[in-house]
Amino acid sequence: VVRVTEGGVLRAKVPLAVTVRPFALPKTFGLKTAFSLMDGFLKGRYGERFAEMKRKAIDVMLDYRLNPDDISRTDPPAIEDLLHARERGMNSFNILNVVPKAKNPKQKAVLAVKDPKEVCTDAFYEEFRNRLIPYVAELRRHGLEKLAYVYGFDERKSEFYEGIDRFWKRFRADFPDIPLMTTAKMYADLVEGHTNLPALVTTDIYCPTTYRWDVSVNRRLRAEGKSVWWYTCCSPVAPYANPASIEYPPMDGRLLLGFMTHWADADGFLFWHVNDWSERTQKTLD
Repeated sequence: VVRVTEGGVLRAKVPLAVTVRPFALPKTFGLKTAFSLMDGFLKGRYGERFAEMKRKAIDVMLDYRLNPDDISRTDPPAIEDLLHARERGMNSFNILNVVPKAKNPKQKAVLAVKDPKEVCTDAFYEEFRNRLIPYVAELRRHGLEKLAYVYGFDERKSEFYEGIDRFWKRFRADFPDIPLMTTAKMYADLVEGHTNLPALVTTDIYCPTTYRWDVSVNRRLRAEGKSVWWYTCCSPVAPYANPASIEYPPMDGRLLLGFMTHWADADGFLFWHVNDWSERTQKTLD
């Protein structure tokens, strides 16, 4: 019985019955996520402690059922990290970003290139393919390929579309069981009705920002066998739900990582980023 009092005076008695049902969250996460935990920034911050701190960072994210991922990586994740994360529930990870390997060793992350000629050529595809072949073979040896995807063409616009189409068709032939995800603006162009543009339906996983979400576009893409995630990064700003800033309501993260993504029927949620740090301006906590 719940007793309601005011000023020490009993105002009401409310009977309360609770039924406890036996259930447990499955070990493998139900919601697919991609939270960008970037190696370059971990190395810049922790130096020789990188391996130790990378594993700690992976574990603290897995404690909260988030996939520790990196859409900007130019080196594939360590197999031992993937095996550890899978054992703790990870259900999805990016192998590589479709960009050239960083030429500057101090460059911490590469999200995208400005010129389609850097990634939309036969020469680049062959180099990228050759990097993937032995690694994907190793993933298959451990059964990890079922959780893998490749990310590319981050927020690129229409000048990339024909190149994305050529890349995707070759990629699909060479790696039929590894999907390609993109945040390129093809989805936004479909929402805005720019159907005269080339190759708007030409990847496996579309990932628009949350404020672009359009059920009719999703229906069209899924009819053609596509998946549709959604994402936030430094945008959109409040009042859109986004965990990107401590100035936003903390509830935003809770809503996106459950109710809102389920309500919107999104296939996954991507967030960039969790550790874009500056050693020059931000001190390391002990």
